[in-house]
Amino acid sequence: MKFGVPPVSSTALGKEEHKRLNQIVQQLIDSPDSVEFRNPVDYKALNLHDYTDIIKKPIDLGTVSYKLNNQEYRTVEECLEDI
Repeated sequence: MKFGVPPVSSTALGKEEHKRLNQIVQQLIDSPDSVEFRNPVDYKALNLHDYTDIIKKPIDLGTVSYKLNNQEYRTVEECLEDI
């Protein structure tokens, strides 16, 4: 449990939940404001040597979409946590 955050109940990722999450992720990807969040940060090319020290769990919308479409999330909350 995270400090000060009550535990969240888990919602199984059924067909309808999967469909809705796909819609949400696609809307985020399609937003012009999401350009920087669509693909993983190429921290080596950007010479960000401490990136992995600071960002413990890197995630981007493309990876969320991939994980969602490959059934890597078991619950809605797992997906929302990545988003």
